[in-house]
Amino acid sequence: MSKFCSSCGSSVPDETTFCPNCGAPVNAPAPAATAPASAPVATAPANPAKLGKNTLMAIGAVAVVIILLIFLFANVLGGGYKKCIKEYYKGAQAQTNCYYSSEIAKYGKNIKYKVKFQDKEKLDKDDIKDLEKGLKSSKGKTVNIKNAYEVECNIKIKGSKDDDDQDMIITVGKIDGKWYILSTKLDK
Repeated sequence: MSKFCSSCGSSVPDETTFCPNCGAPVNAPAPAATAPASAPVATAPANPAKLGKNTLMAIGAVAVVIILLIFLFANVLGGGYKKCIKEYYKGAQAQTNCYYSSEIAKYGKNIKYKVKFQDKEKLDKDDIKDLEKGLKSSKGKTVNIKNAYEVECNIKIKGSKDDDDQDMIITVGKIDGKWYILSTKLDK
């Protein structure tokens, strides 16, 4: 007389105490109404721990992608030193159009500045120390610059009368998590 597994319905030899298909204990013969061995039967995965490991790996991969996207947004799309320079020239544009009659006389009304980034050079620790010596906070403490660049830019100036462009070297530094323009000079 053959036995059938009460868990998965597979045929089990009489002397077996555990189902060779699903591993469930086999204690008594199954009732006659049990599905025959040839009927398709849904079975549990052979190794449920492996499924959990794959799931954990997938969750970990998603977490890494999210962290990389946050980093990308914060450092590239969020602006960094480039946003600082663009904001500087946006402010300069507003001031020029309101206050600088000599610029308005030369370029005309509605003067616009357009920044084109050309190159950057990361400043070494000694250069950063020199910058820090020249800067003091409002409380007289030395400013701590985390990172600094000399950025070469071409600034296009366009008004209703004339246009021009200037090559500039702009020194930027990261202080307390924010980028600041530390100096600007014409690149000769």
